[in-house]
Amino acid sequence: MADMGPSQFVWVGDKVKLSDMDDVSSVEQACAVDSDCYIGHIRNLTPCVDGVCRGLNAKHNMNGAFRRIFQHILVHGGGEILSLTQEMENLSVSAATLHSRLKQLLQQER
Repeated sequence: MADMGPSQFVWVGDKVKLSDMDDVSSVEQACAVDSDCYIGHIRNLTPCVDGVCRGLNAKHNMNGAFRRIFQHILVHGGGEILSLTQEMENLSVSAATLHSRLKQLLQQER
């Protein structure tokens, strides 16, 4: 997503859903070697496979989610929250793992 922010999401029951799909793209970045697959200063995020950075869009979305949303709401806390924010900042956590760990954190808060 090119323009990720709180306004692109809505609450539906107890779930957060993406409401604005205008900027969603599934086209992966072209590459010649793994080092072409980067976001900012973080290189070799995903492998270059058949001329495309396989999985770079997912990493780009994770980076956008962290920068525009999560770093503002996960500001207090140590331990698991600090570890998770560091992994998100380094783009070293998968979407599935992030989902699972956020659910665990929410359950601990209840």
